[in-house]
Amino acid sequence: MDKTYGGRRGPVHALAANLEVRKGEFVSLLGPSGCGKSTLLMMIAGLERPTSGSIAFHGSPVAGPRGDIGIIFQDATLLPWKTALDNVLFPVRILRRPSTADRDRARELLAMVGLSEFERGTAARLEADILQGRVRPGDRLDERELSKTYGVSRTPVREALQRLQASGLAVARGRQGLQVAQLSVADLLDGMTVVAELEALAAAQAARRVTEDGRATLDRAHEACGQAVVTGDCEAFYNANLQFHDAIAAASGNDILQDALRRLSLKTAPYRRAITFQPGRMPASHPEHAAILDAILGRDAARASELMRRHVLLLTADISDFLRFVRGTDHAGLFASD
Repeated sequence: MDKTYGGRRGPVHALAANLEVRKGEFVSLLGPSGCGKSTLLMMIAGLERPTSGSIAFHGSPVAGPRGDIGIIFQDATLLPWKTALDNVLFPVRILRRPSTADRDRARELLAMVGLSEFERGTAARLEADILQGRVRPGDRLDERELSKTYGVSRTPVREALQRLQASGLAVARGRQGLQVAQLSVADLLDGMTVVAELEALAAAQAARRVTEDGRATLDRAHEACGQAVVTGDCEAFYNANLQFHDAIAAASGNDILQDALRRLSLKTAPYRRAITFQPGRMPASHPEHAAILDAILGRDAARASELMRRHVLLLTADISDFLRFVRGTDHAGLFASD
């Protein structure tokens, strides 16, 4: 087969080749720059078509890109501002919104090459630690320690801290350096009011837009919440609760809304986590979730919105009881001074 390109001064004959690679063989292509090595590999991968002749893989003609042939490019083709998972999903996102199956497959591919722990960028991993309460409001954020914790150089850590500072999740404290931001009681109440409105909008849009895949995800998250209530496992309930609310936001199909919710949720998450441990909150939340889920699956946008708004605002309905609870636990350092 050969490959010829059209040019201003006439055709450019790029490559002529005739070879067979048997099963189990390793073949290296040697030659100066511009001799056609990359062109041949692109044709084998189905990304270029030969001008004449043909290419076959296991007896099957290569007429275009196919799942059983891969190519590793000489130059980096990653988008540095995206996570490893998002880079893997990028070709899918160009065509359509990635499904849960797409995400699961992307995670399988990352696991195959030993990159599961780098699924998310350093900033996303630090944000996850804030969500999970492993890094708490008021904690110092030290570049050197964080680089050891995440197994990366200080450059991505520095970039992650700059991102957190720009979003208000980290604040400078003079010689103490950066710390995870603390909210005052007044700011928490204002923040939860905004979260309630955003989550109410997400629930309404989810009721109108939820897919079958989204329904299944919501059902699984709700079931996980129920199992945590039965076992009395607050940590498991908190994680399942995050998944439930995230699933509703995802079902809304509104990327801008999801981004706004995530940024604000990161600021309020440590306090919502503390509320989860408040006596009686877990068993009270589960039937509230059930009613919200029923409204979403029933396509009742107005009811889903109102139930979600009430659900979030109930978290701070009796702030005096909450503050009394917090002061008697290891969550006492969450708040900044008013």
